Amino acid sequence: MNLKVFFVMVWGLVCVNCGNTQNRQTAESTVRDSTYIKDFHQYWTTTQDYFAYFDTRKTDWDAVKTLYAPLIDTVSNKGSFVSLLEKCNNELYNGHIGLNTNTRASSKLIPTASDLWVRYQDGRFYIASVRENSLIEKNGVTVGMEVLTYNGMTIQEAIKEFLPKSFKDYDTEVYEFAVNTLLAGKHNTERSITVQAHDQIQEMALPYSDAQNYYPDGGLLSSKTLEGNIGYIRINNSLGTNALIGEFDRALDGLMATKALILDLRETPSGGNNTIAKAMMGRFIEKEAPYQRYRYVLDEKETGVEQIWTELVIPRKEMYTKPVVLLVGRWTGSMGEGITIGFDSFQRAEIVGTKMAGLLGSIWNYRLNETGIGFQFPGVKLYHTDTTPREHFVPKHGVRHNAAYLKTAVEILEKATLPQ
Repeated sequence: MNLKVFFVMVWGLVCVNCGNTQNRQTAESTVRDSTYIKDFHQYWTTTQDYFAYFDTRKTDWDAVKTLYAPLIDTVSNKGSFVSLLEKCNNELYNGHIGLNTNTRASSKLIPTASDLWVRYQDGRFYIASVRENSLIEKNGVTVGMEVLTYNGMTIQEAIKEFLPKSFKDYDTEVYEFAVNTLLAGKHNTERSITVQAHDQIQEMALPYSDAQNYYPDGGLLSSKTLEGNIGYIRINNSLGTNALIGEFDRALDGLMATKALILDLRETPSGGNNTIAKAMMGRFIEKEAPYQRYRYVLDEKETGVEQIWTELVIPRKEMYTKPVVLLVGRWTGSMGEGITIGFDSFQRAEIVGTKMAGLLGSIWNYRLNETGIGFQFPGVKLYHTDTTPREHFVPKHGVRHNAAYLKTAVEILEKATLPQ
């Protein structure tokens, strides 16, 4: 056979095989792109229709679609699609908005996995709270330090990854969401910061903590009697575990003879369920009482009629009648925040601490049809019974340092239990 003819024949076979391969890859790419396009549309439309807090966000949700939909062309797998959705969630800048799926490059959840809270003031970032019993607290990170860098980048540059892109007129809430998401870290990243305190600059490692650091006893709660016959109960991030009801009842029953009680909600970052919250609150009131207001924004959109209702707590079992102090902080989240405004509504406790996690509303959960990725956001607005938004609540008795919590609570209770 002529050598030239032979090469032409072989090349023809190769081209046919290449064509089949290219056709197959194109078909696979089309299916993949269609999957992510459908799910992105479902995610965007569901949020557009049911997210309850657009009136409190600066977000331009139409611009979010314009900005991020074209990026689906760069999505090659489920992991990269998750990353795209995470960027969209950042546009709404609140810890109650998230996915049930993450990657090694995903940010850790705030406040559940965070261990410090940074405030923004005049273009600078200062540590406002450090999580009690965290490894970074033991490492010397303290309230008041100014954060200058994160993993070698200036803090102003590092937070850009988490700042929304659909608008630019950032306020304190936006900056604080971005910096606290940054400092919570990612699953695949070690952390270090440079801080300034008392005119001295130092670099500090931020080792990650886990549940064993925060709740070394491993129980749903801890309880004891403090000096002066003051009862103490701390909830160990278990407001979503129904067994807590029985555990709480047994703990409180064992403290009925105390002259006062401290209820510590500083470790409730992951929220919980309403039934457990009402079971706990029901032990402190003698008649049914309102504890929280709900506003159904979806119904208002559809009908133009305001839909607001107030939920009641019903007394249960023996009432604890002595003075009560609630301890709250940046890791008092969601249902912990609900319990706090409930006690405040009842005027049943003095509340000590800082502003809480500020998680928006009551969560609704959804699942994307093609990839099965779950996502969540607040679908109902929540308010104190005095009509102020739950996320705006600030304790009457403010503290800055962890060591001041119990000291302040005991001082309040000692005054409250003095003979009249």
